[in-house]
Amino acid sequence: MAVLENCEDSHKINLKGDHLSITGAGLSLPAKEQQHATECAIQTTLTIDPNTPAGTYSILILDDKENPVAFTDFTVMDGTAGPIPPGLPPEVDVIWGVMSQNNCSDAFGKRVAGSMYCVQLKIGNNSGHPLQIAGIGFAKSLKALEALNIPSTTIANTSYASTRAVLVRSQEISFRNLTYNSIVAAGLLMAGGTPFFHHANAKANYATATSIVSGPLQQAYNILVPDPIIAQLKSLDDQAFRDNMVIPNNSQIQTVVFVEKQNLIMALNELKIQMDAAKAAGVGASGETVSKEIKDTWSEMSNRAAATAKNSTRPKKLFFKPDQDPMLVKLALGCVVIVGDMIEYLQRVQIQNSATGPTAAVTLNPAAPQVHAKDSQAFTATVAGDQNNAGVTWALSGTNCTGDTCGKLDKQTTTTVTYIAPDSPPSPNNTVTLTATSASDKTKSGSATITVLPPAIVVAISPKPAPSTIKAGDTTGTKFTATVTNDTTGAGVNWNVTGAGCTGAICGILSVAADNSATYMPPATKPSPNTVTLTATSKTDNTKTDSVTITIN
Repeated sequence: MAVLENCEDSHKINLKGDHLSITGAGLSLPAKEQQHATECAIQTTLTIDPNTPAGTYSILILDDKENPVAFTDFTVMDGTAGPIPPGLPPEVDVIWGVMSQNNCSDAFGKRVAGSMYCVQLKIGNNSGHPLQIAGIGFAKSLKALEALNIPSTTIANTSYASTRAVLVRSQEISFRNLTYNSIVAAGLLMAGGTPFFHHANAKANYATATSIVSGPLQQAYNILVPDPIIAQLKSLDDQAFRDNMVIPNNSQIQTVVFVEKQNLIMALNELKIQMDAAKAAGVGASGETVSKEIKDTWSEMSNRAAATAKNSTRPKKLFFKPDQDPMLVKLALGCVVIVGDMIEYLQRVQIQNSATGPTAAVTLNPAAPQVHAKDSQAFTATVAGDQNNAGVTWALSGTNCTGDTCGKLDKQTTTTVTYIAPDSPPSPNNTVTLTATSASDKTKSGSATITVLPPAIVVAISPKPAPSTIKAGDTTGTKFTATVTNDTTGAGVNWNVTGAGCTGAICGILSVAADNSATYMPPATKPSPNTVTLTATSKTDNTKTDSVTITIN
């Protein structure tokens, strides 16, 4: 940093021999002997600790006797979230659950809990940009509607303003406030009747009673029966989801949204029908017979679904026994839908306190991906403040490669490009750099570091499909071979056979050879269902597999 003084001013200050000083936690300057002072400028280095509180600090210019000569203000801003850590994909994580009606009522009042379900959400943003959320909804597919070729339905959360209006209305008509307002009204009416008393003692006694009703009685009632709506409104303000909420990158928020109960009656009734059908059939989703305990659980869940649906049909009745099951409500809601936009900059103006100038206004997403040789990766460039929407120009470079040995750029537009990795990683440094330069301002650019990995291992089973002549009890066996490409270790594969209606030897027996082949011997009797899956998994990378379905006749 540098502090400059106008040397052409007739009232200039000679800075030679002076030095800088600053006070503030986390801010430090070198000793004055290490500061370079000339007649017109003092140059030095300011160290800012990452934990320094944001705020405005004063830098003092002191003479050789430590007397202040002048000062200037210095602003420390909040640090912005960093990029996504290398190797992690951009993502937005959500964990959520439904509050019990009692907890919802304690936090937000009986009127809100009686007409709405309270849903708690924790949303983490690791997208590389701040995330601006316009709304939160829930998507659910109903079998009854699918039969009519109607797709999944989406329920939007109730807005903050609507939920607050419900709570404010509750404050207006609550028994506690009606009683308190009646006491206030009684005091006013009693005060209005004072002139009708002509006897001095009677008038004095009546005036005393009026003052008690208008003063101490109201205060005592407020102490004994405080207004709970005040605390509930504060909970709503502190916790409820607000429209256009912003989640910075690499951070998370916890919020509460509200869904009208009547929207879930159909989904809860369908859950009851599914539980009743499962109990009547006595089998699970895979066709296996279930125990009596599971049937009893299905029966209890059916009853709970019916009670929860009934609880949803009368939202305006406040004085009834809460009877809702949070887990069933969550099942009825389905999947969370977040309506949001990733935005790059929140500030219209950003002040830079660095002597090296402002940072680049071009950002790339993803910023540091890993790409296997011969594979491809799409990139998007965003240019902040580009009023002409001219976009960017793309360039590819590497320290250990040139031309196609670094890869290729395909499907180029002013904002997007697809990178195609070379046949083998550059050596010894297996990284290349993709640069996007603003077409409006050639001094602004951004880059992404691409790590090129060896070609991905591929496992392929043959023959595929499996022969249709495999019969139960066949002792000849059927040979299958796994071909593994791009595996320099030569470790081969592991074989496995599984089935929905069998386990172990009941699915068949495998005889594995050293040449990555396996002979399948079907069981003596065919399982139900009569299909099994033969899988070959790479020993080097267990995420690389191939499988074939075998039908046993």
